[in-house]
Amino acid sequence: MLVTSVTKIPKSWQAFLRVDENKTDLFHFLADLVSNATDICEHVLVTHGKHVHSNSQINKQSIDPCSHALILRC
Repeated sequence: MLVTSVTKIPKSWQAFLRVDENKTDLFHFLADLVSNATDICEHVLVTHGKHVHSNSQINKQSIDPCSHALILRC
């Protein structure tokens, strides 16, 4: 299942989350939303796959690629 802003919410979250690809798609979708939100924090850093995305211009060279799930710094 492809996760988008217009995708219907699954009737069974348990069945949805049993599929690894669904969890990956959901996390990437949420990471994109958070990293594009400029009004929630001064700096938001999230991983998208093995790469780090940010809502601001910062030097990510020392942390990209990254294997952590989520970094939030306000």
